[in-house]
Amino acid sequence: MKLLHLYLTVVCHLSHPALSQPQQVVTVTVAAPIPSNEPEWRDSDRFTSAVLNSTNTYRSQHGAADVVWNDTLSDFADDYLDGGDCVFEHSGGPYGENLAMGYPNATASVEAWGNERDEYDFGRQGFDKETGHFTQLVWRNTTDVGCARRLCGSDGWFLACEYWPQGNVEGQYEAAVGRREGGAVGLVRSWGMVVAELVIEKSNEMDTYKRFDLELSTLYNILEKPSYPDIVTEQYTVNCFVLDVGVFKLHNASEEMGAANLEKSLEME
Repeated sequence: MKLLHLYLTVVCHLSHPALSQPQQVVTVTVAAPIPSNEPEWRDSDRFTSAVLNSTNTYRSQHGAADVVWNDTLSDFADDYLDGGDCVFEHSGGPYGENLAMGYPNATASVEAWGNERDEYDFGRQGFDKETGHFTQLVWRNTTDVGCARRLCGSDGWFLACEYWPQGNVEGQYEAAVGRREGGAVGLVRSWGMVVAELVIEKSNEMDTYKRFDLELSTLYNILEKPSYPDIVTEQYTVNCFVLDVGVFKLHNASEEMGAANLEKSLEME
């Protein structure tokens, strides 16, 4: 939802307590490459910090401990990129490995891997080439990461990250890839004419969504005095995430939030 004024997108999952919980819904944004002097690529300290911060953000959201930087892994990635002539293919080395090319900075590269969780089937866990970067990124047994980057002409920056112990081990997905443990809710700086998108899913009608564009004050009233739209006819549990943020500060929210608790989280600064 692109607006010229301030906005946020809230995704609310509504499920009957007797039914299984639906999966989260998140958004993916991939930006175009920017000039080659981006500090996250050029400055080694910024590069390392960007990789660790973005990696550990996703790991914390999926119940995995932070990884630490490992120079042996980064040296391996560096040697691989030095000898690879910018050919976008895996090294075949002894570590877990994620590759990315053409993103504007290191943070955006890691986010592209992490946002593959949109497509991951937590109900039938296992390797999928469309989500393998994500599962390696948040693999619980992985403790170390090391990365390197190279500028590959018009293709932009080539990022290679190595992981130890490696992830994506068959038979271990259920234990090693956790569901998202929390969302984010906004601390509203100004009610104004902020518009929210309320997405409602009934678990007994999987993949069926209803979308409502609401002023934030209307959303607040719905959550304060639950009177959900007509498609909701029974008692539901609410799980909400703020996905797109205008002037909103984010903080972690609990995995399951009832309407009253979410209402309290939407407090003005």
